[in-house]
Amino acid sequence: MASADALKDSIKSLISAIEAQPQFAQQQSSRSGKVYFMWDFVSSTLRMLESAGNDREAKSDVMQRSMFANILFNDTTGKLTQMTGGDSTEFSDDVKAKSEAVQNKAGAWGVAEGLLSG
Repeated sequence: MASADALKDSIKSLISAIEAQPQFAQQQSSRSGKVYFMWDFVSSTLRMLESAGNDREAKSDVMQRSMFANILFNDTTGKLTQMTGGDSTEFSDDVKAKSEAVQNKAGAWGVAEGLLSG
């Protein structure tokens, strides 16, 4: 059974991978750019998970955000680049792999929590 703790650990691992991106420090200091945007999105998702408690809607939001993040990390349409002011930074393979792991854990957690059918 997938647990919230396993999902939290996976999200924390993804945050660390984002922070390891060479562009992170500069983008964090300016609070702009693709890497900063995704770090903020994933960090907010973690905070939501930590405060979700038994709130089914909050849990559903966390699950959906975890899955949407993976779509954004692997975006080939250019929409994320447009959303972030034309920043064409590419995410590392490590970030993409950890994002996929978060998506998988979020899906399993969603099934375990009764948010999705197995």
